[in-house]
Amino acid sequence: NPDVKGESVNDPLEKLMHGYDFFEKFSCVIACEPVSEPLLNKLASLLWKHGTPLLMPKVLGLWTCLRVIVKEHYILDAHPEGKMMDLRLDQLEQIPGLREFVNSQDLDKMAKEKHSHTPYLVLLVKCLDKWSEKYGHDAVPRSYDERKQFKQMLKTFVRNKEGHSSNENATEDEENVEEALKAVNLALQPTCVSARTTALFDHHFCCNLTRLSANFWVILRALKDYVINDGRGTLPVQGSIPDMRSDSERYIQLQALYRKAAQSGRDSVYKHVQEILRSLGRSPESISIEEVARFCKNASHLDVVFGCSWTNELSKGANNMLNQLLDTAGENDPTSLFNIYLICRASDDFFHSQGRYPGNCNSFESDIPALKSSVSNVISQMCGDLSSNFSMPSELLLETVRFAGG
Repeated sequence: NPDVKGESVNDPLEKLMHGYDFFEKFSCVIACEPVSEPLLNKLASLLWKHGTPLLMPKVLGLWTCLRVIVKEHYILDAHPEGKMMDLRLDQLEQIPGLREFVNSQDLDKMAKEKHSHTPYLVLLVKCLDKWSEKYGHDAVPRSYDERKQFKQMLKTFVRNKEGHSSNENATEDEENVEEALKAVNLALQPTCVSARTTALFDHHFCCNLTRLSANFWVILRALKDYVINDGRGTLPVQGSIPDMRSDSERYIQLQALYRKAAQSGRDSVYKHVQEILRSLGRSPESISIEEVARFCKNASHLDVVFGCSWTNELSKGANNMLNQLLDTAGENDPTSLFNIYLICRASDDFFHSQGRYPGNCNSFESDIPALKSSVSNVISQMCGDLSSNFSMPSELLLETVRFAGG
């Protein structure tokens, strides 16, 4: 690929470790084996201090282990399955102009062709109006039985053909009604802030910002302020609508209404971001409006993964998080992922003590006792003074020496 450019530095790692200057330009660092344990400890501590992710891949035969050492990993789009539509049909006032647009669509006076190309979003709103007239203002069908009844109402929008009643299924040229029926469960979900986003709002990193706070937490705090002060308890509109059977003119009009509502929410959040940045003594332009826009678009699916430092992974006793997994690791299970992690650690321990990987000799089976000793060393590091009767499955020991570190 002629567009890809790269460069290399042939200096030993020890020479690059005098400070953070060399690593500052990288968004992450990948340390490929073999790297001596003291040097790896120093590198991990340096990168952890500055918040740069360290990735340590290891291939052992048919197994692959990837250790990710990172303080915080921010997820702006989790690509959730069954992603809900953000149409705000229970709060139409949050889409300025939508009510007027729907009211301008007189279904009874439309020609057949135009009627069959009316966006199903319009049909849903008009059906909600009928529902409200029957069951009370602002009523929205929530239960299974209510939505079943709501779908029967939707079917009355079908234009009858000769020999067909309005209670039958939509005909082929009324695909918009079929689309509306299929969209009911997703489109009528109540507008609310997800439990995960609410939990992030309450996180101490969000509530106690400092000048060094990551942009993620600054924007999250601005988003929280928006929900409380401007959004009436809701997140900014995402600004997209699903594909649907429609003529281009009306689909573009609907799309423009939702995009305008999303831009309004984004602008409000950005104002909060700038106010927060000023209060922290940072430049109001240090966070771009494009970054805020992406944040707002995915506000329902934000998440943070909090990592574990290399020091903590190697710590002893009860402070070691991995120690808590020993009792549930599947001690005699050769397919246990935790056991495979342990054998990878033991293989590294063997290398640091022997100068070669287990099995890389004339008789690979002769290395099994020394490999067992390395497993015990790793377990001892994890448990500290805590006792453990953990025993590595013999199948894993044999496979490890057969792989000979490759």
